[in-house]
Amino acid sequence: MTTIPNELIINFNTSIPGYQKIKFEPSMIIKNIDKDNKTLFFNPLIKLNKLIVDKVPENLRKIQFFKSSLFDSLINYMNQTPAKSLLQATKNGYINNNIKVTLDTLLPENSVI
Repeated sequence: MTTIPNELIINFNTSIPGYQKIKFEPSMIIKNIDKDNKTLFFNPLIKLNKLIVDKVPENLRKIQFFKSSLFDSLINYMNQTPAKSLLQATKNGYINNNIKVTLDTLLPENSVI
């Protein structure tokens, strides 16, 4: 049985001396986030809809990816039947879509971390 991943890890490669590899932390984009909230939740079997993600109030939009209860609410709100397998989700483009929606939400173009 294949394990379904439930988190996303983001690493930045930079040309900054001494900081060529940086692991993304929620505190880089969300002030006053609880230090225990380090997991970036991810569900590869439900396709995220950017329009629905953007309807979430701005004060919760980013943090919902780091709090399991808020992330579960988002996934439930998508109201979709999950893909039957990781292979099916991959073939249907769910994983690439979800990575793009997540990154676009957390790190919009021209944003500063």
